[in-house]
Amino acid sequence: MIRNQTVQLTIKICLMLCFSTTLRAMNVVRPFKFFFNPSPHYGTRWQLFIRPEHGFSAKGFNPVSCRVNVAHLWDAHQSAITMLNGFDCQDKIGKKRIRIDANDDGIRGNFNVCADLNIPFGCTLAARRALPHNILLGIYLPFYTMQLKNVHWQSLTKHETAEDQRVHSYLTDDFAQNVHNLGYLDIGPWRRTGLGDISIVADWLQDFVQAQPVLHNVRINGRFGITLPTGKRDNIDKILAIPFGYNGALTMIFGGGLNLALGSYLHAGFDVELRALFGNTTCQRIKTDIGQTELLLLQKARVYTDYGVEQQYTLYGQLYDLAPHMSFQLAYQFFKRGDSFISTYGNCFSDKIANYSERVQERNWHEILATATYDFGYLTREYVRAIPTLSLFAEIPFKGKRSIVCPTFGAIVDVDF
Repeated sequence: MIRNQTVQLTIKICLMLCFSTTLRAMNVVRPFKFFFNPSPHYGTRWQLFIRPEHGFSAKGFNPVSCRVNVAHLWDAHQSAITMLNGFDCQDKIGKKRIRIDANDDGIRGNFNVCADLNIPFGCTLAARRALPHNILLGIYLPFYTMQLKNVHWQSLTKHETAEDQRVHSYLTDDFAQNVHNLGYLDIGPWRRTGLGDISIVADWLQDFVQAQPVLHNVRINGRFGITLPTGKRDNIDKILAIPFGYNGALTMIFGGGLNLALGSYLHAGFDVELRALFGNTTCQRIKTDIGQTELLLLQKARVYTDYGVEQQYTLYGQLYDLAPHMSFQLAYQFFKRGDSFISTYGNCFSDKIANYSERVQERNWHEILATATYDFGYLTREYVRAIPTLSLFAEIPFKGKRSIVCPTFGAIVDVDF
């Protein structure tokens, strides 16, 4: 009786945490994805798995949650004129601004930019060890290949006024070279390959068997972990060259949830995960004028970033044994990172202007997750200790805000022994 009351109280508390919370990035380059981690077989000590995945062309969601090309993630157009604002008149950029002597009217000096961002390959290698007291300690090493291609800058500047002609002559007609000369910024395509952040996570699992007609078992889980800053960092000299992790920041992971075994074929549950990022100092491109657009920031500066907390909420259901040795899972997941704040070193730049950047504002996305798993354990003989499983999975984002998301499909090959 006491045990059942304890389980019921735990369920109520977890439900309150999940549903009373007020809900206030790229979905592929997250080093730890609990939903795609295979469940270990009972009695095994080690679990090794590999999770290769293929991402299709990424899409962006702008600040008002409209689906856009990834180059329109923060701004509908890119302004070459406001790019030159906020610099000293004796600086080469300031001199260029004086020479052009033209104002941005919403068309003059503007570009419509389109590009394709692809993640043709990603892979995670993982090893987990069963420890006493139902603890599972794992290490996860991700690897990614990413490319930006089909980059097209369409000039919107007309040929009607003297201002238009000066903008063409001194700035936009050889725009890529001018941007490189002024701010050492490459606005063309690129391809990058490298490691992501390594995650070390301890999971705790506890089953409470229930002698109920419908509810057969309650599994409570909790986890704690860290991500190490081993991932390839962003390249501030290329547009949209995002980091393969948390860009040098150490991260703490806290999570937990509940899984209910209902009847003979159904599991249902939820999971809540929070990530706290430690602030760090990096070299970034910052705004020197409020009107500047995000892809055309010429000023580099050392800044300290105080990151917002990341929140992830997952609701899922699982069907098992409808087909022999197979299970199917479907989940809805919501991810959000709160506002960050950057502080520049020294008195040369304005923190207030720098924090007008869309890059430090809240971002979120919604997605559907699905897996189909086949357990080969029944084929192994009693004296064979290795138990393999194979899963196919899909990650389908459908809504977001200030985020780049990518539909991905892949497989999970797991061996327990």
